[in-house]
Amino acid sequence: MVNIIILIRIVDIVLKIDDKIDSILKQQATDLYLDKLVKHCHDRYPYLKEKTDHHQLKKILNSCLTITKEIGFNQEDTTRFYIDLIILFGIEFIHDPQYRWAKKILDNNQDFTEVTQAEELYFKAIPFLEVAYGKNLSKKNEILKKLDDYLKSQSTNYVFSKVKSLLDKSAIKKQVITALNEIVQSKFQITESEDFDNLFLFGIDRAQNHLFMNHPTEIATVIILMFIFGSHFDQDPFLSGELMDNTQIAPKTIYYESTNCNSIYHRFCQQFPWLPSLIEMNINKPENQYDF
Repeated sequence: MVNIIILIRIVDIVLKIDDKIDSILKQQATDLYLDKLVKHCHDRYPYLKEKTDHHQLKKILNSCLTITKEIGFNQEDTTRFYIDLIILFGIEFIHDPQYRWAKKILDNNQDFTEVTQAEELYFKAIPFLEVAYGKNLSKKNEILKKLDDYLKSQSTNYVFSKVKSLLDKSAIKKQVITALNEIVQSKFQITESEDFDNLFLFGIDRAQNHLFMNHPTEIATVIILMFIFGSHFDQDPFLSGELMDNTQIAPKTIYYESTNCNSIYHRFCQQFPWLPSLIEMNINKPENQYDF
């Protein structure tokens, strides 16, 4: 009887050791894969190499593995591809109101393999990007230069207000449409009107209730940035260069910092300090070429 108890304990210890070794091996495999992802991102997106070092980008990519697993992408190639889409379309790409087609593709192909789902996304996403930003995204730099000019041209007669007022949504929408036609016309033209309308309403709500912006031109500018960088651009680690949580910024902090802003551009640079450098990194470089 004693020998049996000892044997059971030995087996239990061996199993625990095996589990520990298995866990270590899995972690090592993940670590090696993340290193490969960092190299992939630094090679394909030069601005990320300037904005984030290896360690920081590795942390960001590790957090993205949770996102890819949630949609069912677990293989190395499909995971890397979906992370490419996150970088190109925005951190909440799959839930972005302007890209309803992405969620629809996954929903319509949920009974198929992740490779099939990735292929279907590829056949929609890559042609969309090429029409929106030129082949291999060759027009992206030009678009960001136009965005920079637009942001800097905003009126300096600006007074911050923390009080919500009745908005003339049609006037804001007209302002947004005019700006998008000047900045990123090709993408605006191929975006379904219903998708744009959904993003517009989402943008107004998020601008007021999450970003604490009430001035009509502030709200219009937020929607323009959402259209170009994604619906949750303010929480996108690939834009800011650091991991950000989903909690709201403290209203008191926003109110205090914004009262000293004398222009909408100044307000945006204050609230999103990564924005000017992100644009500058892209427009002051030879045009990026992304080989898909």
